[in-house]
Amino acid sequence: MSQFNSFVQEVNDIAQASFEKIQDAEKAYKAAESKRNATPFKKGLGYEYEAKAARAEAIYREAKADYDKLSRALPDQTRAEVAKVRAKLETAVNAFYTADPKAIDGNTMELLRSGILKPAEYATLFENANQANNATMCRLIAQAAATAAENARDDDVARQFRHTANRGRDVNGQPYMDAFDSMADALDRSLRRTYLIPKWDELTAHIRENF
Repeated sequence: MSQFNSFVQEVNDIAQASFEKIQDAEKAYKAAESKRNATPFKKGLGYEYEAKAARAEAIYREAKADYDKLSRALPDQTRAEVAKVRAKLETAVNAFYTADPKAIDGNTMELLRSGILKPAEYATLFENANQANNATMCRLIAQAAATAAENARDDDVARQFRHTANRGRDVNGQPYMDAFDSMADALDRSLRRTYLIPKWDELTAHIRENF
């Protein structure tokens, strides 16, 4: 998990609250429907029965109207809440991946300038910086690897340098934004197709666990 995990957990909390609302409304609507079906309005069965049937019909209509209204409004309301979380995530991601002079490791920079590093050593330096969540050094190492690839005389060596250089392309936070959007899309689909709600964990667990 990264320092951004709290943002998808916040979306998960929003999802659970929205699911509870729509499921409660659906449950009330279905229960009212069952009662109405159990007491259909029929003339000639007496005032008491007719009154009971009329009440059941009125409760059913109200419950269905409430459910229909919520079904139309909830996806947009939830999407607006998620959009606020996304804006906070984007601000945090941009701040984290902005080049920071304080994050520059002078010893590593000396090695990159020395010209003695092998492709595997570039890869190790990149991985160390990545594990340390040092986006600035990841970008600098990747850039140095790209330059080394251009100057390499051996195609296989150049390919190894490019592998590290290509890893640097993802050091911009975009994978986090893409994963967040995927989770937001799953939430929107689940609210519009409530049969997907029981599959929420299946649809999003991998995002929440690896974000």
